[in-house]
Amino acid sequence: MSVPPPIDLAERFLLVVEDQFLIAKDLEEMLLTLGARKVKLEMNIGAALISLQDEQPDIALLDYKLGAGTVEPLADALQARNIPFIFITGYNDSQAITARFRNVPLVRKPIDFDSVSAALRAALAGV
Repeated sequence: MSVPPPIDLAERFLLVVEDQFLIAKDLEEMLLTLGARKVKLEMNIGAALISLQDEQPDIALLDYKLGAGTVEPLADALQARNIPFIFITGYNDSQAITARFRNVPLVRKPIDFDSVSAALRAALAGV
């Protein structure tokens, strides 16, 4: 069995949009362990869209369901800027994700280091 190549997150800025604080902090710790230069946590779409005006991340990790809605408006904004992103979901049915986003790498909750690493590798390969 071959070992996947390491992920190079050095000098990369990552945005995490997650409305559950403990999950957001776990993701932040994982990303910093993987070598990310900076991780910014946002709890909602509005705050994330405002932060995009100030600085653009190299990649984003987005909880697909935020409150009563989805993160699709933010995903659209990221796509318009050619910023790769990953969806995170606690739902088992990928059919809940809109068809236009079905090719986006997906991490299922509960998150773990291996699934986050694999999704980052997939997202960055498309850049």
